[in-house]
Amino acid sequence: MPRRIPVLRHVEQRLDEIGLGPLVAELRETRPPGSTWPAAFAGSELDPDAARKRMEKLLARVEELVSSPSDSPAVQGAPNAR
Repeated sequence: MPRRIPVLRHVEQRLDEIGLGPLVAELRETRPPGSTWPAAFAGSELDPDAARKRMEKLLARVEELVSSPSDSPAVQGAPNAR
């Protein structure tokens, strides 16, 4: 997420330039939950269902690596492998 902050700042700046600064300020003040507009987030990086699925896939991969024998190629190729 930190790498997206410059992009978000650019978007916010553009919104301000086109006269939507007051809307951005209102949204920051009220902080409506993402569930208010679920369809707006569907398929995006902010989609909670997609994020959950990515996290589950990542967790499954980590669990697979942790439970594999230390002489497996996946572990041997790891940056910190000794």
